[in-house]
Amino acid sequence: MTAAVSIQHLSKQYGAFIALNDFSLQIAAGEFIVLLGPSGCGKTTLLSMLGGFIEPSFGQIVIGGREMTHVPPAKRPTATLFQDYALFPHLRLIDNVAFGLRMRGMGRGERRQKALACLETVGLASEAQKKPHELSGGQRQRVALARALAVTPEVLLLDEPLGALDLKLRRQLQDELKSIQKQLGTTFIHVTHDQEEALAIADRIVLMNSGQIEDLGTPQQVYLNPRSRFSAGFMGEANFLPATVKAIHSDVIGVQTEQMALSLPIAAFKRITPAIGQPLSLCIRPEHFMRAEQRFSLGSALVQSCDFFANHWRCQVLYGGHRLKVYRPLEAPPKVGQMLDLSVPKECLVVLKDE
Repeated sequence: MTAAVSIQHLSKQYGAFIALNDFSLQIAAGEFIVLLGPSGCGKTTLLSMLGGFIEPSFGQIVIGGREMTHVPPAKRPTATLFQDYALFPHLRLIDNVAFGLRMRGMGRGERRQKALACLETVGLASEAQKKPHELSGGQRQRVALARALAVTPEVLLLDEPLGALDLKLRRQLQDELKSIQKQLGTTFIHVTHDQEEALAIADRIVLMNSGQIEDLGTPQQVYLNPRSRFSAGFMGEANFLPATVKAIHSDVIGVQTEQMALSLPIAAFKRITPAIGQPLSLCIRPEHFMRAEQRFSLGSALVQSCDFFANHWRCQVLYGGHRLKVYRPLEAPPKVGQMLDLSVPKECLVVLKDE
């Protein structure tokens, strides 16, 4: 089972502090949504309101066409998977997974059969008779996922479930989560502060800031065509060069930076409408300096440091009065003190409001 979720003008206020501010979002049935943002942005508050654990100050929540704003957690078609596995240490895995079904009055034979099927889904059917202390952290999180799925929620809420795991295991479980979600077709709403995790698993990313949506779109849209400097900077490393619009033509926009005059393609102005004299920021990702397509020259910069990052060199360069981050391929390590030519593909330039 799966359900669409409609969030309309949702707000939560604690005294003078506004945790969520007039938040609206439409989530399609079967979609994998990731709520991403820094600590205090409101993402966990939103998830808790969807689960019924926090009462909204204002607004409406509709799940599967049914009004759920003030419905208690036990009566919602949702289940929540927390970072803390919260497994019963004295129960075998199969009984942990079957616990929610037992509370709902399902017969012993039927609930054991369903619990075993859920353990099979997460790859732990052969461990069904073990207890939680006999498992690794990753296996315990799989059991917690199986328990959440056993009650057949229409929407699964995931509150940073991979946050306590090491990097290698976290990436493995990201792949498994995505695969299980596609297999079941259940709507997943997943909270994380990890940008790489969001990019790896989401159908759409909802980037939050100060209780509101800062950016929204597919991982490719949010990363390659950010709406704001906050979005660009939060989603990974980014360079920002201040510039001013000097001329507007049918196919190019002339801008002036501190270093040089540039003729930018119209396609770079997806987020703003240019006007003469308008201040703006040129956003360039460090990895785009490595791309080999038709390139746009930005002049040269002085290499100040160069560090090995496994699959590339990460350089700090001085470009006029600005310090930029530049990635270079492993086969071409720059030397500190040399002048480095900077160029990027035209399609990688993004123009944003100057903030």
